[in-house]
Amino acid sequence: MLDAIRQDFSQLRHLADGKEFSTTFSCGGADVANFSDATKLCDTADKALYQAKHAGRNRVLLADAPVVSGADFV
Repeated sequence: MLDAIRQDFSQLRHLADGKEFSTTFSCGGADVANFSDATKLCDTADKALYQAKHAGRNRVLLADAPVVSGADFV
């Protein structure tokens, strides 16, 4: 759904100071089911956003599920 919104948004035309322009956006996401902590969820989604920007912008990137180690269960 986010990719469809991204594509539709890029088709919008804006007007400022008598000039027409368009713009795009990137976003990063993370699956809330994979995180028990809201801070970790937000940090992971933020990292995905920056990966999307560095990969060329105008894209949606979903973070991988976190790797769970034995230490995470202690």
